[in-house]
Amino acid sequence: MSRGVTLALLVGLFAVGAIVGNPAVSFVAALAIGAVTLARIWNRYSLARVEYERLFGEDHAFIGESVPLTVRVTNRKVLPLLWLETTDIFPLDLPVEGIELEVSPIIGTGALRHILSLRWYERVSWRYNLRCQRRGMYRFGPVFLRTSDIFGLQTQELRLEETQKLVVYPRIVPVANLGIPAHYPFGEDKARHSLFEDPSRTMGVRDYRPEDGLRRVHWPATARRQALQVRVYEPVTTPRLLICLDIRTMPFSWMGQDPQKLEQVISLAASIAHDAVDRRFAVGLYANGVYPDADQAIRIPPSRDPAQLPVILEALAKITALSTSSLADLLRAETGTLPWGTSLVLIAALVSDDLRAAILRLKDAGHRLSLITLDPTAPAEIVPGVPIYRVDGEALDWRGRVDFS
Repeated sequence: MSRGVTLALLVGLFAVGAIVGNPAVSFVAALAIGAVTLARIWNRYSLARVEYERLFGEDHAFIGESVPLTVRVTNRKVLPLLWLETTDIFPLDLPVEGIELEVSPIIGTGALRHILSLRWYERVSWRYNLRCQRRGMYRFGPVFLRTSDIFGLQTQELRLEETQKLVVYPRIVPVANLGIPAHYPFGEDKARHSLFEDPSRTMGVRDYRPEDGLRRVHWPATARRQALQVRVYEPVTTPRLLICLDIRTMPFSWMGQDPQKLEQVISLAASIAHDAVDRRFAVGLYANGVYPDADQAIRIPPSRDPAQLPVILEALAKITALSTSSLADLLRAETGTLPWGTSLVLIAALVSDDLRAAILRLKDAGHRLSLITLDPTAPAEIVPGVPIYRVDGEALDWRGRVDFS
């Protein structure tokens, strides 16, 4: 029976009591009318100015860390709440220490539920710790509030759509623990002098040396001096490094993904980025994976901005298993726009034929590059002058699967 019909019947009962001269009936009807009216008013304003807050100690963390979380409910009005039920939707892949989440109707989530009473202008808080055991971008919310009037006659529900995110970065491993030489990604030390020079800006000439390429030869100066002369280029002030990540872990896309290898190459890319920033490189990231709810490959140009490493780590945390194209296609489309002097580090779970072709093309175009792979069958050399480093995936200590929501 609706509230309007109930109130109409009570008013009719009061009138009948008055007509037949029965004050008891009228009195009881009047009390009932007052209770229903009070319940309607109470119910209407019960959830007004009720605030629900999640206060994270950090909005990002690394795998293995715990993030403190404070949940706070505040009643900012005179009207008290005899009881209030709050149901907050939490990701199951980010466990709450010491408690077990209740069942949630949303797949991959659980419910953090509290039942409490609130006096006027009262605040209640709970403190928890979230275990960050898997890389990912995690969403919290929405929140459902439920209460009733003072008599328990009517209930009121409210859904708060505000959500929050917590980003868990990939695991970072010291590069020295991965068996990668200290001089990566540049190959032999004797070639280092050419890495940080801009061929568009010549500052002089000198005599030819055996390690010089023919592209450096300055033919007019050679003709004048009757001896081979090579250009001396102005140095590039900031060395640039572009990390190129191939998220494919199977020979063919229809075979799906190997979750363990995917996490390993992502962790490897994060480790290389962290090491390069420590070495004061301008670091960027290209990857043939995408963000959640997106269909564009990840492109972060090299930069020395202090916020660049968090930007790269967040991109690696969010990256999904969906591949938009091959890394070779991405490099073909993008590397022509890179500033001169940018070195490339290619990271791949396996060395495919199209990746070999891309390495050859990049080498022929004059780019400095190296390859880091998890593929134990990768050859020791694909193109002369391009170093290849094979990394044992177990050194990256992959734990669990990733949240792709």
